[in-house]
Amino acid sequence: MNNLRFLDGYKNPAQHISDRGEPDEVKSLMEGPRKWSSFFDRQLVKYLSQSEPDSPDIILAGLEEYQYEWLVPHLNATIKDSYELGEQFPESRQAISELNFHAMSYEMMPMWYSLLLTDAHYMISNDDLHIMQTRLAMRGLAIREKIDHYRKPFSVHGAKPGMDGPLLGKAAEIDGAIVLAEVLKIHTPEGNRPHVIVPAPPRFEAGRDNSRNNSDYLLIDRSAQQARGIQQKAKVHGNHIQENGYTSTRLVNNYDTRRVTLIDGIADFDSFRTVPGRFDGGYLIKPDSGSIALDYLHERVSLTGINRHPILKYDVAGIMRAKGKAREYIRAEKRKPTLDTAVQRIAERVLTDLYK
Repeated sequence: MNNLRFLDGYKNPAQHISDRGEPDEVKSLMEGPRKWSSFFDRQLVKYLSQSEPDSPDIILAGLEEYQYEWLVPHLNATIKDSYELGEQFPESRQAISELNFHAMSYEMMPMWYSLLLTDAHYMISNDDLHIMQTRLAMRGLAIREKIDHYRKPFSVHGAKPGMDGPLLGKAAEIDGAIVLAEVLKIHTPEGNRPHVIVPAPPRFEAGRDNSRNNSDYLLIDRSAQQARGIQQKAKVHGNHIQENGYTSTRLVNNYDTRRVTLIDGIADFDSFRTVPGRFDGGYLIKPDSGSIALDYLHERVSLTGINRHPILKYDVAGIMRAKGKAREYIRAEKRKPTLDTAVQRIAERVLTDLYK
């Protein structure tokens, strides 16, 4: 869909949870993140509408201030504080989800530079994509460990009802970003790649009255001026595993499929675990978000590859530790790799939908 028509579905600004009431501690914590979310809202609207864009110097100054004066010194501490506040104030756990926009933007900053600094004509390389995927996968692993922490019934901070919900959503979004980057790596031309994927800022992810158009990422072809929203769900289909596949399409009709492509973590990524739960001896399937991040670390990250990239090489010890932890998860769960299958399942869908 062309940029202007796509933007018509997102006319109203986002309604932060603060508009509905939240503790003062959370409002204070989220003041900086929401300021920067609004920055990306404005820049993306200007880009898509092609109306009075800021000068490249202003955009570059904003991106560098965001990256080096807020993300680098404050993001990880803010995420940590959001977990602690989420334990105290269950009604404010949406803030945990909000921060995932910044966590993904941190690892995907080349996408934002490439999109917003249009005069630079910077094309995203396969090396850029691999670095983003590696760093996203490390975040996905950390979230997976946090989910396990909150599910431990004997932990001092564990067994917090509801705390794993927003974390499963965060892990699902990171899985989706890794797979979408792999789609670009395989199915778009590296030397002349006009495509970018960016996390969706609030107007596009949770805009007031825009629930049918909610997106977790935006896929944009800069040359053709086409845009598509992509919504990652841990689960779209029904609960029961059946021999004839997934028969329910619950949630699908809630979205405007002219603008938004749905990705199902269970059906598309095989990110699930089975648990007994039916009176007839059948099983329920439960989302197991984070599995793609584990696969990427285990299958795609190597010491040789790390040493080829200065950005990764500075943290070689941390990345190799993460790779080892991913291997432990995969062996313990006796899982088969699913990244390649996930790419095969969604590549044609998302790239075709982009030009509808």
